[in-house]
This record gives sequence, structure tokens and C-alpha cells, in this order.
Amino acid sequence: LYEYEGLEIIRDIPVKGNLINEVYFNKSFGSRKINVLPYPGIEKFLEQIASYKLIITSKLHVGIVATNLGVPVYSLPNHIKTIRYYNQINYSNHCNPMYNFDEHKHASFKNNFNSLPIANIPNEVYENLLLMKNELFNFLEKVKRIK
Repeated sequence: LYEYEGLEIIRDIPVKGNLINEVYFNKSFGSRKINVLPYPGIEKFLEQIASYKLIITSKLHVGIVATNLGVPVYSLPNHIKTIRYYNQINYSNHCNPMYNFDEHKHASFKNNFNSLPIANIPNEVYENLLLMKNELFNFLEKVKRIK
């Protein structure tokens, strides 16, 4: 993995300066500089995710999008909600929390990253994601009316 060409970090929000994960990933990969791409807007961001052979992310929503697009994911989460998602889709072997990092799981990932399976999202989880999306939009509409 560490010799793999084409590693990039895509920012999932428009920001300036280095983010903590960018600093971490650059340290992890030694002297090799990883290309950091600016946030390109939502449509281009989705196209980029769909075009990759593998996504390594700490972000829940990037993982949700990638797994729903059929892109294999290796998650390095910081939050329990991210771990819950990967457990729900039976993809927990591809989730290695930063606060409880499992070297054996990581070694297995590095040795097999070219053949990672695509997540199979159970219908119940997919339906719950759609329900949460609808609830979010309803909430935002109510906030908009209060303003």
C-alpha cells in the first residue's frame, strides 16, 4: 500500500491550510508527499469518489457515499457513529478506529487492499439512511421557516 501510486486526499469541505488528517497521512507515508485536492463542489466530489478503486477515510459520510457507490472503503474512524455504520453493513473488518488501532487488522488490509470486497448494504440500512435524509430535510425546512 505504501508504495501504491495515485494516493490523494480529497477535502470534503472548503477549507484553507492543512487539516489534521492531512498532516497525519503525510507522516504515515514517510517522505512521500500525498496530493491534497481542494474541495471541488458536491457533484465533482461524488464523481471523484466513484472513480477511485479504494477510499481510505475517517469520515462517516464519505464512507456512506463510497459504500453506496460500490467503492471499497477502509475506515479509520474517530467516532462511534462511524463504527456503528460499518457494523450495520457487515463491513467491520474494514473499520479500524484510530483510538483503538488494531495492527493485525491494518496488516491484513495492507496485504489485501487490491481485493477488498464491496460492501453489501442491507435494505433495512438503506431504508434507514433514506429516512434520516428525509428527517434532516424536514428539520432544515422548519429552521428556515423560523428565520
